[in-house]
Amino acid sequence: MHLLSTLSVLALVLIATIGCGTQDSSVSGGAGVAAASSDLQAGQLPDGWQFQGDAAPPTDAWTWSDDAKRWMGPDSIAGAGDSTERLADATTALPDGTVALPDGAFRLPDGTVVAADGAPAGGTADTDPLDGALADSAGDGAVTDGGKPAPTAGELGSACTKPADCDAGLYCFAQGTPQAYCGKVGCLSHVECAANTEEPMCCVQYGNQKYCAKQFGGATQCGNQDKPAGADCKAGGQSDCSKNNGGFCLQTQSAAQCVDGCTSASKSCPIGTKCQVFEGGTGGCIPFTPDKADATSCAGKTIGGCGAGSWCIEAYSGDPLAYCATLCKDDSVCASGFACSIYSPNQGICQKFGSVAGGSSCAGDRFSCQKGMFCLGAGSATAVCAPLCQNDVDCSAYAKTINQVATCSKGPGGNFGACVPKGDKANGDNCSKNPSSCTSGSWCVGGYDVYNPDAYCQKPCGQGSDGKCPIGAVCIKYNNQYSGCQPDGGKTQGQSCAGAATSCKAGHFCIGPQGGEVCAQMCKVAAVPGSKDACPDASWCSGYGGGTAGVCIPTGAIAIGKSCAGKPMACAANTFCQNWGLGSDAVCISPCSATKACPSGTDCKDYGQAGAYCQPAGGQTQGQPCSNADKPCAVGLACLSAGTTYAMCAKSCKADTDCTGGNLYCATGKWGGWCVPSGTVDEFQSCYNQAWQCKKGLACIGDPAANPGAVCVKQCTGFADVCGTGAKCQYFGNGQSWCVKTGKLAHGSICLGQQNDCDTNTLCVKGTPVPTCLQQCGYGFGPCPADSPCQYFAGSAVQLCVPKGFTVGGPIWAPF
Repeated sequence: MHLLSTLSVLALVLIATIGCGTQDSSVSGGAGVAAASSDLQAGQLPDGWQFQGDAAPPTDAWTWSDDAKRWMGPDSIAGAGDSTERLADATTALPDGTVALPDGAFRLPDGTVVAADGAPAGGTADTDPLDGALADSAGDGAVTDGGKPAPTAGELGSACTKPADCDAGLYCFAQGTPQAYCGKVGCLSHVECAANTEEPMCCVQYGNQKYCAKQFGGATQCGNQDKPAGADCKAGGQSDCSKNNGGFCLQTQSAAQCVDGCTSASKSCPIGTKCQVFEGGTGGCIPFTPDKADATSCAGKTIGGCGAGSWCIEAYSGDPLAYCATLCKDDSVCASGFACSIYSPNQGICQKFGSVAGGSSCAGDRFSCQKGMFCLGAGSATAVCAPLCQNDVDCSAYAKTINQVATCSKGPGGNFGACVPKGDKANGDNCSKNPSSCTSGSWCVGGYDVYNPDAYCQKPCGQGSDGKCPIGAVCIKYNNQYSGCQPDGGKTQGQSCAGAATSCKAGHFCIGPQGGEVCAQMCKVAAVPGSKDACPDASWCSGYGGGTAGVCIPTGAIAIGKSCAGKPMACAANTFCQNWGLGSDAVCISPCSATKACPSGTDCKDYGQAGAYCQPAGGQTQGQPCSNADKPCAVGLACLSAGTTYAMCAKSCKADTDCTGGNLYCATGKWGGWCVPSGTVDEFQSCYNQAWQCKKGLACIGDPAANPGAVCVKQCTGFADVCGTGAKCQYFGNGQSWCVKTGKLAHGSICLGQQNDCDTNTLCVKGTPVPTCLQQCGYGFGPCPADSPCQYFAGSAVQLCVPKGFTVGGPIWAPF
């Protein structure tokens, strides 16, 4: 699989302001606590609080996540498939190109991640997705765990299903749940709670008693239970929050915050919060944003980012498509245009619905599906509307619609799921044009977002599978959640795999620019030279995302900050070529952080989720033209590209107040925040030869230096309502969705002088002989006209029906 740099599309990261409406709604569930009986053996506390881990599921809508090691509530109901926000996607990896991990598994409404045909798989965001990634050298399917060893059965922190499983003096906390473990009632300090577990075991007070309890939700340490309401409790979980006022740690996948407790009898809460009473009579004072409507974005503010009574629904940590929704049990509490989508026997969410039928694309708008449908794979190019289901019979009509076998895919123990297609392609077969073509037990590696001609089917071989791989494949543990059968092609470190991603030996990745890929061995950063986890001579181990594991990058001679254009594998050890050497501005760069300084002559540039990198430092200031190769920006500024000749130095920022001098504002997105000009060019107006002149909240797409059809647009990120009447939210891949003007011009019509004025299912595309409206095709779209076969474009999420005699002449990810 080839890898593409996220930094190459940095210039497109301008976020539009999302409008908000008003909606009053009630909530029947919440986070963190629930009333209970007095059965201590089952983890029930006599003071009216129920103890299960650090939080109990208040309703049946909450399920346990083995990935997050905590209860997942309304924040994890939404579904998301392959997302470019997940660094595991082979087609959207960072500029170091160190990994090509499989992604694309679907996340069901209950938070469970499953493969395209229902097999349990990985695909969740992971700060160290290669940690523990070792080949099964014995060939027997066995892999090394890479995590902490589990405690001995019966010991503090060990798994249990009943009280008798625990040693004397211990109780089975959270009995009857997947995360049940042996805990202790009564403790004096954290020291006596220490255990050999992944999660911290802390001495935490609940009511009038103290307990040795696991701290889930990504906690890393034991706190002092002294933080007030509103404080962050990510590090210590419940052990961080003050026991006064019934406080507890409210957790979503992206955030954790201490909140005061409340009850049905006493709903008094601080200003800016509202008492949400859970089943059983206890509840919490939940922060809210006044007048924030459902089905609007809450990305970046998963706690307190929605209206009173609504929850922020996120599919995974940092989900850019996170949205507000009201919990429900029937349609009566849902606003007009919303319906209660039931995801468990007793709970659902008010889901906005549209008119798109099952099997059709919902990539641009996750709320476009008909009532009873679910946008499966939201946030990817292959997102399609699929029915919710309880069994395979519910999928029979859908199967006829898509002319393919479909089954009801549910997570382990799940009662509800979504209908997903099932194909017949075996492990290692190419699935680039149809990610649902893989056979039962397999899924399409790297095939869910932009078109990747190297995408192939892979059978899981880890937890939840039969643990076996077919002849010619080896079980590889990619991360702590997923192991897959990697085809054993035989090629080793540095050998070409261009056009043949599966030709590498198992335990290697195919990395590099399209047409220049080479095989790269998996490795451990701290491995002893000469060991099986160390890199061979003339290569170095690049730890992915700063983690302990990575792949071996060829060692060259070009120093950091120097040009590597056209030489993607020629940078010195511990550096790599930006954007795989594509473009004249590529230079050798290296990761940096607060504790890892850059060498003299370079500066640490922070690109948000893409990471921070040492790049050349020069003398160009805010707004001046720049080039990393020969006109680098001053310290604190980065060179942002808006086409081939319009790169500009911009200061890093977090808010508009950080941008001084001139008419500047802070444009924020997943690649960080940057000070850019607020110009005068309005939405859908031409920005040709006017780079950086769009109004605040708009971006110029279509290369203003070379494309007369370049226009100013706003980002919609899957929320089509942002675009307004006469426009649609078009997904272009790599996490980018932009509002595109729509009109009445049909496929094949000339659109010269009428930028983007094509009908809903077409785009105005630059080409020869003249710009023309072309119908979209590929997965989730209908068939092309007979005279316009579907043409696939590597690295693009947009595929087009191209008429005979027409040549696509511009970037097909942008309009016109």
